[in-house]
Amino acid sequence: MSILKFCSILLLSLFIISCSSDDGKPNEPIYNITTNQPDELDLRESGIVTSVKDQGAYGTCWSFAVNGMIESMIKREYGEEVDLSEQFLINSVYEMGPYAGLELIKTKGIISEEKLPYKGSKDESYNFTGKCDYKISEFDQIPIGDLTTAERLDYIKSLILEHGPVVTHMTMFRDLDYYKRGVYVYDGKAAAVYGHIILIVGWKNDSSVKNGGYWIIKNSWGTGWGESGFFRIAYDEAETALYYVCTAENIAKIN
Repeated sequence: MSILKFCSILLLSLFIISCSSDDGKPNEPIYNITTNQPDELDLRESGIVTSVKDQGAYGTCWSFAVNGMIESMIKREYGEEVDLSEQFLINSVYEMGPYAGLELIKTKGIISEEKLPYKGSKDESYNFTGKCDYKISEFDQIPIGDLTTAERLDYIKSLILEHGPVVTHMTMFRDLDYYKRGVYVYDGKAAAVYGHIILIVGWKNDSSVKNGGYWIIKNSWGTGWGESGFFRIAYDEAETALYYVCTAENIAKIN
């Protein structure tokens, strides 16, 4: 896989800055921590995780993660698997990133892939001007960097239990390019190359794994990569879910 599949370090830095609050704590609303969390959860087993896509050689990972989350919301609410248009987000947002993408879906909406098929790069002359298909009523990009490790893990798991898959970031190290299967742990030697926006779809607590367990991640590099397009990564490894998570609420069809 070409390293062009990875999003830029600069873009990641902008995300981290944009979601910081004055005191470094999660913004309102503060969701309740679910105390009876299961030791493991895989939302693929519930049937709400939609098919893996391929972003190609473009830094558009954020749009796939955002749409993956919204697609899961639609499947949970309506029982329908839809393929949403990443190109619509790429062309329409004021800045590239999850926050702007979710803000667009709240204020204007999102359309299906067939209405504006994926090209990868931003092209405002290639756009859709009709009615959107779905909207959300609310979203949150929640800074979690100042929480303790235990608080942060519990918080993220509670969000997944309440809302379904959540969007977050990780730091890309070159060794992940060669991932095939199993739980990824950074080799400590490979260079950091880019940041990457991903979708957490589950977890497993496992004392035999570094940091006590792992996240299950839906990626956007096609089904030929990793575990049919998914991968597992040890908690906190490669800065995964250290800075923020994104959630959305109340998906609705636009009449």
